[in-house]
Amino acid sequence: MALCSSVGALALPSELIVHIFSFLSDRDKLRASAVCSRWRECLFYPALWTELKLRIGGGKNGGASGSEQSPRLEFLMRKFGSFVRELQLEFAPVDGYLNPLPNGVESAESDPQFAKDATATYLDQMLCVLGSLRNNRNLQKLSFYGDTCILQDDGILDSSYLSQVDHGGKKIKEIQQLFEELLSNSRQMKWLASVFMLGVVTPCSLAALSNPSTSSLEHLCLIDNQLPSLVSTIELERLANLRSLALDFCDFTSDMCQLLACVDRVPLHRLSLLLNGAALDVKPLDGTATEDDWKALVRRSTNLRVYMLAMDVCSQDLLRVLKPSIPMERVHLDSYSTLVTDGVLELISHQYHKTLTHFILMRDEAGFPDLSGNRNEDPLVLLAWRCLHLTVLIIHASLSFGRLRSSVFENRNLRSSTKVAVYNSVCVSTLLYGAETWTPYRRHITLLQSFHIRCLQKILGLIWKDRVQHAEILQSTNSIYMEAAVAKKLLRWMGHTIRMPEHRLPRQLQGAKRAPGGQKQCYKDYIKKLLKNSGINPMQLEALAQDRSAWQVTCARNPRQRPTAARRETQTKTPEGSRGSSVLWLPLHHLRMSYTVWSHNLVAISRLRGSNLKILEVSEESIDFDPDQSVYIEGDPVHNLIKEVSLGLGRVWHPSMDSSVVLNEPTQHFHREMQSFSAGM
Repeated sequence: MALCSSVGALALPSELIVHIFSFLSDRDKLRASAVCSRWRECLFYPALWTELKLRIGGGKNGGASGSEQSPRLEFLMRKFGSFVRELQLEFAPVDGYLNPLPNGVESAESDPQFAKDATATYLDQMLCVLGSLRNNRNLQKLSFYGDTCILQDDGILDSSYLSQVDHGGKKIKEIQQLFEELLSNSRQMKWLASVFMLGVVTPCSLAALSNPSTSSLEHLCLIDNQLPSLVSTIELERLANLRSLALDFCDFTSDMCQLLACVDRVPLHRLSLLLNGAALDVKPLDGTATEDDWKALVRRSTNLRVYMLAMDVCSQDLLRVLKPSIPMERVHLDSYSTLVTDGVLELISHQYHKTLTHFILMRDEAGFPDLSGNRNEDPLVLLAWRCLHLTVLIIHASLSFGRLRSSVFENRNLRSSTKVAVYNSVCVSTLLYGAETWTPYRRHITLLQSFHIRCLQKILGLIWKDRVQHAEILQSTNSIYMEAAVAKKLLRWMGHTIRMPEHRLPRQLQGAKRAPGGQKQCYKDYIKKLLKNSGINPMQLEALAQDRSAWQVTCARNPRQRPTAARRETQTKTPEGSRGSSVLWLPLHHLRMSYTVWSHNLVAISRLRGSNLKILEVSEESIDFDPDQSVYIEGDPVHNLIKEVSLGLGRVWHPSMDSSVVLNEPTQHFHREMQSFSAGM
């Protein structure tokens, strides 16, 4: 190619300019194309755009939404759609719609019209993408992921909802025809994935795949909420060179497993299975692969490894699903309303101790105790001890504060008073649920107060280095001490029971005595201490409680007083050698609200696996402390835990949850994990 007459960078040959630009990222290439027409011509050379990764939606804090990104998508597909070889497209949720705000905090995305507009935008964008790709014969990798949470108001989207947006179904039919035309025109397809793409894939779509692509296809993933399976045994028989497969667990039938075990096929290397507990009512487990089918498949595919994501599946169904012959490498248990018992963890650690490398346990709702009945026999410790190849261990439990952190407490568009109001109505009410019947000890009150202060510090944007006293934090947020809040609830309940007749059981239980061998402090003893600290004469208690209005004034006045000087000193004094205020991100130890990992068991896991455990992610909400452990009596328990675990792992460790390691949406995490899992064939 002839040289330009200009001097400088423009004098270089176009081939050399293209080679220099090949080291830039896609975003920098687009920015550099606006410099001059010569650069623009070189930057749009097909060799620079063999791979394209796009993410639509997911606007955060007023960022671009899916409709605002449509012109950019149309421009990119018009330029590169006809020759791109690898295309990965994700339709991400708009920030704020996936996690709706609580009552009193409005969200623009909560309007039902927003879901219809998002659906219409999604259909137009799919028409644009498939229309640009349908004549691309060089396409080797096609990956679609659609987060349907941005497209629905309640429940799973079906054809009846789509018909409200696409009257007559013209766009849906056109999308399906374009997708089938794309498959029929392909000549060297190696990777085909479509996860939760509304109205794109049908049970007949795979039949349109061309014969050359059936011979070259190595990875197949077709997952949707449709009742009929998107991958039939007949169509799977054509894909003789398939090395990786991802589909719904209920669609992995016995016939399909027997087909993959045939000797005239290429051995299967990766198998990703998604099990949704909400779909088990319409998709039973009766026709799935049996133990004998798995044994035959493993004999044929000796290098086979399985990745399974179980969403909200009860323990009885998990025990049926977890066959001993499955070569399980990665397990992800994500639950909302169901409970994963210690028996399931015991089964996993016993059956898959030779192959298990990744274990993730997620919980997004409160309401049950920790996994171990005995705090010294934690099944997670047994899992770390038995599984010799375990490299990734992630335990995450989302409490109310954790679920609202990104949408409310870290939202800069909301005032601090609004955040505190949401915190008091959602988090404090959950934390103190049933406090009227508690018999708290001093260590319980300390943990409650520490959790309360830590949450308020997060809301105000403070850290322990700021050295702000607890009294100033409570005064600025117009909050009270947790001891006062518990006392207020106890006094109100006591007045309510005193006004009851003598034969009522709650009235009789107030005078119950401590059973032999029972706890040292009973409910009656704590009430006496509470009345003494509140300045209420026990002899006048009956008369005061009978007057409802006067008793309400008494309950509202006394608990708001500051604790005594000795107690206040124990709450604000910093032990020598600890870091700042001794605050813990913990719930009350006998009111564990989610998956709980005892701190000393976490230290044991770090010492068992050591540096071989590459990733140890445990959210602060999941950690609980045993006050009987002597190593945590002196100093800050969190600081001591970080020190012990860091020594065990041989690197710096902190109790936190990295959003890049585990995504909040389980289906999106399954899509990302499946890609990395299958790419390692």
